[in-house]
Amino acid sequence: MTTQNVDGEGMENKSEEEDAGVEFSVLLSGITRLAFPLLLLLLAINYVNTTWGRIRTDNLQYPYIVIGLMTILILLVMYEEIQELIQMDGVRTTKQALSDYVTEWKVTILFSGILISYGLAVPFLGFFTSSLLAMVVIMAAAGVRDYKIGLLVIACILTTIWLMFVEFIGVNPPSGIIDSLFR
Repeated sequence: MTTQNVDGEGMENKSEEEDAGVEFSVLLSGITRLAFPLLLLLLAINYVNTTWGRIRTDNLQYPYIVIGLMTILILLVMYEEIQELIQMDGVRTTKQALSDYVTEWKVTILFSGILISYGLAVPFLGFFTSSLLAMVVIMAAAGVRDYKIGLLVIACILTTIWLMFVEFIGVNPPSGIIDSLFR
């Protein structure tokens, strides 16, 4: 954007210089892009390290399959991120880099926030209340259009979980302030 002074010469507008921001290196961009996948990979390694040899392998087949699939997906994400970093311009503004990062990982960041909130809410509110709230928020975030069907699905899932675990197996999930009122 240029403006003209009285002599008709073009001058740069100050706001362009202010909007340029701080340069964001490829290395720093790589750290921010690979931090979350690397954290999940370390979590998977820690789980295997903690359980290996301490719990019978027969009991760990399902968790190890999930961890294995998660690790494959994480490595694919990291490969794609590294490919993008290789093709990246050497100099970017902080604002641009953070905007691209949030845009690309918006759904993951949102669902991670929901998962963390859910984990914190279970001991306080109770398993079923926290699950109900988490499922409603996830459906709203995912853009469910028919809330009647969404709530019916949630009710069926929670009823199935209650029947399987509480009634048939006899496992009592954490009951917080709200869930303990219904027992």
